[in-house]
Amino acid sequence: MPYDMYTIETNGTIRYQRLDKAPTLNQLQKEVQGSIETVSYFTKFHYNQLSYSRGRCYCNENGMSEGKQINYKASMLWKNQFEYASWLLGNVVYYAKAKVCFQFNGIFRAARICH
Repeated sequence: MPYDMYTIETNGTIRYQRLDKAPTLNQLQKEVQGSIETVSYFTKFHYNQLSYSRGRCYCNENGMSEGKQINYKASMLWKNQFEYASWLLGNVVYYAKAKVCFQFNGIFRAARICH
């Protein structure tokens, strides 16, 4: 099952990657540039006309002690889901199972992976 992974960088850029399987610990650590920590209650993500509702989100566990910048975009996305959210520091990574889109082709409906 393919996965969609999005890295939300501190400058507001969102990078997309299609993975054949769920990301490994090393892949997640590379994206957040250090040890990972789960971002609780950050399970939903909407980007480029695709909505995910059952994903996982991670940030850099040592963002404060490493002097990482505030990630305003990721922090606001989290705040929309969790009233008590604080600031996220450094790059944030979100991943979920790839979305399946349906296209009507005359009488038949064909499924394909989105993106």
